Amino acid sequence: YINPTNLSKLLYNKILPEVFTSCIINLINNKVLYLKNEDGVDYICINRNNELKLSSSQKYAIKLLIDYVGDGEKVSLDNLRNRA
Repeated sequence: YINPTNLSKLLYNKILPEVFTSCIINLINNKVLYLKNEDGVDYICINRNNELKLSSSQKYAIKLLIDYVGDGEKVSLDNLRNRA
């Protein structure tokens, strides 16, 4: 099975923005990432207990989103909007 993230990486040697968004939605559906509201601020958070069987492209997407843009555990949606 090849997911859209891996296919994008193979075909274009990068993860396209549409594919990145699709990957994040897929990771939320698979409960690797989850949405949380804290003090009126919306976050995408990582469930580190549920990331064992991820592809290298999915791990890269998480690294970009959570570790680079976020604080290593979560990223605010406002922060994502400001970077878009």
